Amino acid sequence: MDEKKTTGRKRKKNDNLERHRKESLEGNEELVRRAVSHILDIGGEPNFSLVSRVTQDIADRENGEKGLTAAALSKNRTYREIIQRAKEVASREKGNDPPRKGGGLSEGDMRMALYQLRVENASLKRENRILAAKLEQRPEPSRISSPVPQTIIDDMPGPAGLCGR
Repeated sequence: MDEKKTTGRKRKKNDNLERHRKESLEGNEELVRRAVSHILDIGGEPNFSLVSRVTQDIADRENGEKGLTAAALSKNRTYREIIQRAKEVASREKGNDPPRKGGGLSEGDMRMALYQLRVENASLKRENRILAAKLEQRPEPSRISSPVPQTIIDDMPGPAGLCGR
């Protein structure tokens, strides 16, 4: 029953776990910094959701990096501070920058424009279906026995003119 006796020296408990956590934290912190930098470069305003999506897109799978979830970003104080500082930088620079892509519209305005485009698209599709149905109902034109008028064939010189008679 006493098979698990200690050998006299005490091993530091969870040494590997602590080292793994430290390496993981450093790698993830660098990943968050790269993601925030990428967002700022394209003129976006970093938030947890956007940083999470970007970390998943730019994570180097070969080096064992994985993207971070928005919940993980919000729970870790270091990540929160990085994102908060980036938000402040973006808001300061936003006043000096020209309007973003989209004409400087707010999110609500963009959603309204998107809704209007969807409604227009649906009406165009409905109109196309109606026109296609009308084309199918239209009687087929009568077959023309000779697509070239006989007078043109008669006027042709040579053997072609003879064939038509």
